[in-house]
Amino acid sequence: MSKSGPGTDGLRRRARRMIRAATLAASLAAGPALAEDVIFANVRIFDGMSDSLSAPSNVRVSGNLIAEVSQDGIEAPEGAQVIDGEGGTLMPGLIDAHTHLIMGAIPMGVLMTGEQNYIQMRAAHAAEAFLMRGFTTARDLAGPVFGLKQAIDEGYALGPRIYPSGAMVSQTSGHGDYRMISELPREGGAAHYTERYGFAALADGESEVLRRVRENLMRGASQ
Repeated sequence: MSKSGPGTDGLRRRARRMIRAATLAASLAAGPALAEDVIFANVRIFDGMSDSLSAPSNVRVSGNLIAEVSQDGIEAPEGAQVIDGEGGTLMPGLIDAHTHLIMGAIPMGVLMTGEQNYIQMRAAHAAEAFLMRGFTTARDLAGPVFGLKQAIDEGYALGPRIYPSGAMVSQTSGHGDYRMISELPREGGAAHYTERYGFAALADGESEVLRRVRENLMRGASQ
């Protein structure tokens, strides 16, 4: 049997803290307000305003709002969850204002040829990794993330709060036209694979752009 290294226990404790924090962050980011208070004890706070971390502090989150910050002890309400930060850093969740949770995390060759169930499973994994890097909000500017957003919002997957745009709208031969030369010309108006699954939407002329934008809004695009 192999023995654990001298830092193994510490790494395990850190991993457990990260998992608890990520689970809480997912609940705060996408789900309904938590019923009980959560207290982060013994943390040093980075607030984005100061050049230095705070002295060891305690933070109480009630529902989905920060209710109290104190360098003294905080009296835990009945039923509160207490997370010992062990002197680690607590900071606001980051917001990525331009990201692609699916199209930026999965190689284009896989997106073009992969089975959609597989792609969505990989997308859920990518969303959890995105959250674990500290991003609690994602403004997704192209890709079929509506189902991923719903799964996160309903608590079936871990990930950030998502503001989706839907398929990228592109003119023929533009940045969202993924057809190969061998797939030209378009026959009978048939949609390409990337259009059928919501990666792109080809539009030539004002009326087609208007239609594709409205279709994205119909699916739930927020911008």
